[in-house]
Amino acid sequence: MIRRIFPLFILGAAAMGAATGPDEDGFLPEDARILSLAHLPAATKDAALPWTVRLAPSGKAMVLYGGRLVALAEQTDAPLSDWNPPSDAEAIRDFCWLDGSTLALLRDTSLDFIRDGKPVRGVTLPGRGMRLARADGGHCYVFGGASGARHHEVLLFGVDGKVRNLIRVPEPVTAVAGDGSNTFVAVGPVVYFLTKESAPRPVFRERTDITDLAYAAPVGVFYLTEDGVGCMIEPASGLIFLRREVTSLDCRGERLLLLTRDREILLVNPISALPHVITEVSKFATEGQKAGAAPLQHRDG
Repeated sequence: MIRRIFPLFILGAAAMGAATGPDEDGFLPEDARILSLAHLPAATKDAALPWTVRLAPSGKAMVLYGGRLVALAEQTDAPLSDWNPPSDAEAIRDFCWLDGSTLALLRDTSLDFIRDGKPVRGVTLPGRGMRLARADGGHCYVFGGASGARHHEVLLFGVDGKVRNLIRVPEPVTAVAGDGSNTFVAVGPVVYFLTKESAPRPVFRERTDITDLAYAAPVGVFYLTEDGVGCMIEPASGLIFLRREVTSLDCRGERLLLLTRDREILLVNPISALPHVITEVSKFATEGQKAGAAPLQHRDG
């Protein structure tokens, strides 16, 4: 299924374009398409583990479902492929590609690096229930946790076995994204930015807690809240552009991958024009507010 949503038209009560209900309201660049790649089966006992969508460096869409990694086809005649870990291995909770051949697998108590299908290094985690996000070709972020001090930290793990503590904050970390040198950290509704040379500083605030981040230079930083999917295009400026219940996201280059609460996996492509459209919609919203029209939910830190 391909859905097209035109820019500058806010899909609401009028149900413009292809929107079928308020949870699908939003806007995209005129050339962007939404492709439905799969609709996952309802959760069973075996599939009750965390579900996550990720894009490989090649742009291939993948999903972690029931502890298995599944590569999704974009053409009806293309084959599906999946990888099922050994039955005696600890279940996979999350994964990410660091480069074209290196995969990081997060388990409850350990982090494994796989290169060309072979284990390279296994690292014991400092706590249980931690989360994972890619950084650069040789590093990934590990953050959060079930409880304790680690819930407030962001660690940078390297394939070489080195670990660096990037930040410790008073409140629990809710999401992380970056390239290893430039890092975005969500703490509830606030996003902080830090580099190797600079201290953390707040750069963005949303209405509700940000639960996931994905960094796609030069487009921006994509984020999730209970209101939908948004994009921060520069410090103190961002906007929710797709109002659907989404639980996981990832982006690379021109592609944005989403997993909805009703288990549908969506691919949005291309996204390079999104910053321009967000700027135009923001101007439209500001002018509407000045004219007394119902305001859009624009977040301008």
